Amino acid sequence: TLMSNNNLTKITIDEDKPKQKVESIGTMSGFDSIVDCYADGDTLHIYNVNGGMVKAPVNSYRLFQGCTATSMDLKGLDVSNVENASYMFQNCTKLENVDVSNWDTSHMQNLEGLFYYCTSLKRVDLNNWNISNVTTLQQTFFRCQHLVELKIDKWDVSNVKNFTSIFGYCSNVKNLDLKKWDTRSAQTFYAMFDGCESLTVLNLTNFNTSNAYNFAWMFSSTWKLENIIGMENWDVSQAENIEYMFNGSNLINIRLPDFTNSKINSIASTFKNNKNVQNIDLTRINMNNINNLTEAFKNNTNLKTIYVQEDYKYKSANYSNTFFDCLSLVGGAGTKYDPTFIDSTAARIDGGPSNPGYFTAISQKPIETGAVVNVEGSDYIVIEQKNDNDYLMIAKTNIENIQFNQTNREDGLNGSTYEGSDIDKYLENTWYNTLSTKVKQAIKENQIKQVSYSSPDTLESKQDTGPNGQTYNTINRHVFLSSVEEFSKVVDIKDKGKMKAFLDGKTLWTRDNYITPRGGAEILYANSGHLYYDIVVNSYNVRPSFVIDLSKVNYAVTGSVNYK
Repeated sequence: TLMSNNNLTKITIDEDKPKQKVESIGTMSGFDSIVDCYADGDTLHIYNVNGGMVKAPVNSYRLFQGCTATSMDLKGLDVSNVENASYMFQNCTKLENVDVSNWDTSHMQNLEGLFYYCTSLKRVDLNNWNISNVTTLQQTFFRCQHLVELKIDKWDVSNVKNFTSIFGYCSNVKNLDLKKWDTRSAQTFYAMFDGCESLTVLNLTNFNTSNAYNFAWMFSSTWKLENIIGMENWDVSQAENIEYMFNGSNLINIRLPDFTNSKINSIASTFKNNKNVQNIDLTRINMNNINNLTEAFKNNTNLKTIYVQEDYKYKSANYSNTFFDCLSLVGGAGTKYDPTFIDSTAARIDGGPSNPGYFTAISQKPIETGAVVNVEGSDYIVIEQKNDNDYLMIAKTNIENIQFNQTNREDGLNGSTYEGSDIDKYLENTWYNTLSTKVKQAIKENQIKQVSYSSPDTLESKQDTGPNGQTYNTINRHVFLSSVEEFSKVVDIKDKGKMKAFLDGKTLWTRDNYITPRGGAEILYANSGHLYYDIVVNSYNVRPSFVIDLSKVNYAVTGSVNYK
């Protein structure tokens, strides 16, 4: 009433009482200080009559609820004792700008609904806030539909358990920098980004989801979202709910985390309304535990293929509209979409006309870069296809922790020379001979060559000659270390998050050289997730690579990885 009665549109809380006499227009309650108010132009000033900052109460629930101000300068509000700031600005629908950048928030525990329905708010910088004691961020920015800039990338969210709808319907936010967020305590991500219609990319590389059970609606109605970085590496072993998780996103490829050991039993509406998705790989979900497929893939008009594990068993329960309007969908045996065959009875591995279905066994998936192929019980990642049946592959797990080479070679070559090095001899002679006769016969001798880098962490510094102008021979090998270039076909070497996920804490040797008299070889460095080098007498992990003719061995495509 003070604002409307005096035609005021802004609020400033003064950092001290006025030095000159002012005319009071009324007092206010709700603070832990005795305050008085005066008008200056279009601004309502609030001050502590005893001097100093105005103190906010420990429980500041709805402190400014429904305020009609368009701008609020609250630097003079002492919030150092506030524990509950929930819904503090709820329904401040005219508020466009608020300055709270200097607040001491170190005692705050609850930020639920802080800016709930602040529908006119445009920009907020909260990077200086210490929220290390906060446990809930539920609906913190819910329905801030005109918000275009939100600076919270420096927040310590390690104690936050509840992220429900924190950004719900922030429909104009185009960028959210969350790549440093450590969500180790998170239990629910329910509808976290629901309605964020302007987001195109989310980097969630650092998200720790090991304690989270609820992922329902997490990315729902993110109509422009094309890429979720890092999601495929999440620990989702405690997950119980993923319904509507990707409903209405713009993802072309949905790279699922590994749900195989989770507790989910429903994918109702999980993937529906994705107009761009063409392939969905369900091999990271234990589909034999799924009991509800209602509208699971509804309205995915461009969806062509759905992959499932070989051991998937069809269940007779009938759920409606599982494949409604999946106009492009074709099963593994050629069964094409039929608008009369759209309920969950079609959720089976396609057996042709006698037993039609829309699922395709993972073994039928084309072998491409990133595919995981199991050969005689060991998993390998496909780097690239060389010829019709020939594939360059690298071991999915580390095999050995050894030196690259002794510094002094009998032939006088630099210690980082791959040809004839200790690691070369180990792979070509020792490790190769641990393989079965059948696999050895399928592995083809391949021509490889070493290169050097003049800058250890720069791909563009590649050159053909080594230290002191040394030239490298083209050599024939059955098994070898991958080059930096070959590694880069599987993992984005310039992306630290992708590198760390690929390396899983273990530094790897490459066969390439960094030009240094000491004898340095290029490594994929696990601690920092980047390309670097080290002296060759140190020991690191290796992942053998080889070219194999898959037509000569028994193999199975068991899944895929994506570190690009």
